[in-house]
Amino acid sequence: MSDRPLLSVVIAATDSAQAVARCVASLGAPMADGRVEVIVTAARDRINPQRSGHGFTWLAVEPGMGLAELRRLGLERSTAEIVAFIEDSCVVSPGWAEAWVSTFSRPWLLAATGPVEHGTPASVLDWAVFFCEYAPFLLPHRNETTTRLAGNNFAIRGNALWESADSNGIHESLVVLDLTRSGRVPVFVSEALVWHTRHFTLREAVRDRLRFGLDYGRLQACEGHDARRLLAIALGPLILLAQAGRLVSTLVAKRRHWGQFVETLPITLALLTAWSVGEWLGRLHGLLPTAGCRRRGKAARTALPTPGRAVSRPVDCRPVQVHV
Repeated sequence: MSDRPLLSVVIAATDSAQAVARCVASLGAPMADGRVEVIVTAARDRINPQRSGHGFTWLAVEPGMGLAELRRLGLERSTAEIVAFIEDSCVVSPGWAEAWVSTFSRPWLLAATGPVEHGTPASVLDWAVFFCEYAPFLLPHRNETTTRLAGNNFAIRGNALWESADSNGIHESLVVLDLTRSGRVPVFVSEALVWHTRHFTLREAVRDRLRFGLDYGRLQACEGHDARRLLAIALGPLILLAQAGRLVSTLVAKRRHWGQFVETLPITLALLTAWSVGEWLGRLHGLLPTAGCRRRGKAARTALPTPGRAVSRPVDCRPVQVHV
């Protein structure tokens, strides 16, 4: 019998060691019996690993890395065929790991995402952040297929992910784009549920939305023809309307959390505005001759190590275990 795990779980950590411990503890039995391996990637200026002997692999990486880069470094250390990506801002539900293994028993499936619900207790600001990021992944979900991946809860067949990775990280939006271009679509796995548990300050929330929008805008500026890019720049002021419209239509379809949404409306609009400004600036920056689009496809893959090999960036990968 092979010692290879059934599932590799990459935790991109940006919150705290305590959040990592809570996330890891929620994995439960599959981790304890070796069916699941866990790779935690965290910038050493944000989170100090807690040493206590054995367990999972901790990669303490260079300061300033974003989620996409943290995912890529985790992927490089993974050994299972199926790789699931979560963040230390969430805990997984019972049966989460088993749901991924069962789902990927279909050999044609390359990628899938699961639902994201909000944990309690939560402030008005926490709910506003949640609506902006994860409203499309609330239950119920009417169709099995999906056009989006939740950044804190998706899984993919590792060899397929190397087709979509670029030299600067793993972006869920680009993974979906590459899959749909090849005629493959992700599926939505209702059993693979995570609970979002992170708390935010207003400064953190606005900063993150602005930064995420900026990164997304830059990525989009590298796609498509010049005429399409210029049109996107010209229609920049409509980004906020499109964001707000999608959010409202999503919550109408879900028929849930309307009380919380109304209560958070001023903050939610402020966060959507921050994203929209960031996206517009990102698209504008992407058209500059000095911007330099990220390498994609074959050129990108040649710049990446194969899964399971040591990474070229300086990391501290001594095995540690966070107290749970």
